[in-house]
Amino acid sequence: MSELSMSKVKTNTKQGWLNGFIGIAVFSGSLPATKIAVLEFNPIFVTLARASIAGILAIIALLVFNKKDPSENNSFHC
Repeated sequence: MSELSMSKVKTNTKQGWLNGFIGIAVFSGSLPATKIAVLEFNPIFVTLARASIAGILAIIALLVFNKKDPSENNSFHC
């Protein structure tokens, strides 16, 4: 591998570790937040609200980063 390629791999690896750490930190707050939320709200409502918020954020992320539908990728055949 060239020096430029190795530099890009190291940068991508660092970015991956950072993204993973942020994801774990955010996720670690979800259980305490849920325990507090169900004290005031119906557990079914809390579940549906969390799922809806996650879905909306996922759609926004897909639109912002302009990702294509995986079914449109014909390079992988079963």
